[in-house]
Amino acid sequence: MTNSISNIYNSIYTLTGSQGNSPLATALAALSNLGQPPASDSSNVPQQDNASYQVRLSAQGQIRAAFSVFKSAVSELNNPKSVAPFSVSTTISTVATATIDKNGGASGSYDINVSQLAKAQTLVTGTYYDPDKTQFGTGRITIETGTYDASNNLFTASGITNTIAIDASKGVNGTLNSIATAINSANAGVKAEVESVSTGGYRLKITSTNTGTENTLRISVSDTDNNNTDNRGLSALAYNPTATASAGKNLTESVAAQNAAFTVNNRSYTSQSNDVSSAIQDVTLKLADTGATSLTVTRDFKSFRVSAQKFASAYNSIVSNTNEIAQQAASAGAAVKNGRTKEALAEIHSTLLQASSGTGGERLTLGDIGITSKANGKLGIDNNTLETSFGRNPDGAASLIAGVSLKLASIADKFAATEPKAITQRTFAFQPGLPALGIVQPQSLFDSGPLPTRLFASGGGFSGAGLYSFINSL
Repeated sequence: MTNSISNIYNSIYTLTGSQGNSPLATALAALSNLGQPPASDSSNVPQQDNASYQVRLSAQGQIRAAFSVFKSAVSELNNPKSVAPFSVSTTISTVATATIDKNGGASGSYDINVSQLAKAQTLVTGTYYDPDKTQFGTGRITIETGTYDASNNLFTASGITNTIAIDASKGVNGTLNSIATAINSANAGVKAEVESVSTGGYRLKITSTNTGTENTLRISVSDTDNNNTDNRGLSALAYNPTATASAGKNLTESVAAQNAAFTVNNRSYTSQSNDVSSAIQDVTLKLADTGATSLTVTRDFKSFRVSAQKFASAYNSIVSNTNEIAQQAASAGAAVKNGRTKEALAEIHSTLLQASSGTGGERLTLGDIGITSKANGKLGIDNNTLETSFGRNPDGAASLIAGVSLKLASIADKFAATEPKAITQRTFAFQPGLPALGIVQPQSLFDSGPLPTRLFASGGGFSGAGLYSFINSL
């Protein structure tokens, strides 16, 4: 972990430079050349090696990166629906199955009774002997979708109108197979296929691609024999639901357009489709057959267990990584005065101790759900307690981890921010002194812009002791 963090912050080494001509080395050399800072500050100037400062700056950069990683980890757990997303199941999948929006859902149980499925209208021709030789003639076929009102014998077009040329010069010679190919190539909102008939022969079947009564078909024909509604020639394919048989209503309806009808907890619903998303919040029902089934929406424990593990791992990593970074710096001869880091970890620890969700008998703490501190100071998980507490109060358990994660992300942000604050901020009161160096008060060593621009400018700046205090505070 620390190696990856070091890679992110390798550039921090270049801020101070590795050679004696670095901006920071130049400032320190200038202070040394002066013999000592002004008398008022002389008692506060420790002697430090430049390499030590480089290690300290690098260590602070790595600590900042560790808090950034910690923030990212807990930020993924700041919503109950990400900690323990909802799952959905049905008792009889042959009647209905269901899916749930990954960002939605609410716990509940539902009784579903399907009385009819949505169906797509299907029309068929009469039977013909040879699908490649029997010809209907030529002309144009126009296909529309809409709604048919049987009580008023009224068709209202609502879809796209498609006109298909049946013309031998265009490769469509008027046979069953050539007409089916032409219709399918037109993407006219229907599917055409030639099927064999059990009694012998073939017929053309035309089916709407969408279910429901709003996808009823009307097929008009412009026949080259100048009769567009008789049962001869291309007009044998005409179908106007408002016309009479053999006079414009020449195809046979083998399947009527139909809406789905069902109840959810005794409340009635209809749908143009068998995929229904309007009956249960954030749930899409997939109706498959008539009959009864039960549906349950619950939070998923497997996902919750993974989230709890990620939560504990994030905390354990920030503790381990900050300690390891400080130890590595110390082994390089540059002990890091990590008061700010300790402050951050103390605030995180306090947040864990105070974390809770719910009130009264529904109140939960991290200990209640099996997340406790081990002897080594890291978090551990009792899986039995985790599962039992989740089973009793899944919403409360998910809300607990989400709520504390949100707070931890806010804490981490203060110590990983790119703005001049927390760990990256080391500001001091503006003091006159060492004008020859032109050292000015830096906002942050990690601000954007080249370091010389931030450390050197015309005018007054830090006193000698102030600059040394700045470095020594890292």
